[in-house]
Amino acid sequence: MEPDLAADITRALTPRLRASYALTDEEARSLVARARAPSPNRGPFTPRRRYAAASLAAAIIVVAAVAAVVSLNGPPSSESMSPTHPNSGGLVSPPPNGSPFLDGRWLPLGKATQTAVIPLPRPDVPLASDHTAVGVWVGPVARSARRSSQHVEIVYRSGVRIDYTNADAVDLQKIERSIGASTGARLVSIDGRPALLIPAGASGSHGSVLRVFGHLLVTVYGSSEHSVPALRRIAAAIPSPSNG
Repeated sequence: MEPDLAADITRALTPRLRASYALTDEEARSLVARARAPSPNRGPFTPRRRYAAASLAAAIIVVAAVAAVVSLNGPPSSESMSPTHPNSGGLVSPPPNGSPFLDGRWLPLGKATQTAVIPLPRPDVPLASDHTAVGVWVGPVARSARRSSQHVEIVYRSGVRIDYTNADAVDLQKIERSIGASTGARLVSIDGRPALLIPAGASGSHGSVLRVFGHLLVTVYGSSEHSVPALRRIAAAIPSPSNG
């Protein structure tokens, strides 16, 4: 098994997801190893087969992650956002539920865009614009032979959050087939690209929209104040990154 792949997938399993699935690091590695194990019916494990199996393993993890996400409560509403710190340059106190991923740092948007190693294409609409961003969670950089990866989440005054992370082998159609019946998730087209809409009320969530730009997975999360059509309009306003 490829050490870089196992490390990438393990990093993708945030503390919340680990808690939801009681999945240890070793179990994550075991899942990858089982997905990549050769079968008597498919012959030698050629490089192409190895890549295909690795992609399948990553897709399995992504489906599990999305299934866990829809069971989580949404972000605090705009009324519950913490007040601005004195001399903070507009940065508000971090949301009380903390970082959505391991070792996240709470930074102002300008600093976050300088720190991030992944693209952060952002909308410019009333509910989510650079002027209404109250802070950004920025995760540590993980470097591998393939690319540098990171997890970033922008929090807006409206209660909307936009999450950015590297994602290989994300197939939104497979995710829809996996969770659609239980959550009402459905595929739509935004600017000619597939997007996945997960409605509010799915296992207590407030709704979300997933978009994929090349190796970048972007998820728009709402709060109890936002309808899924509103989240879709925000997602549609996200421009394609130059490498997407």
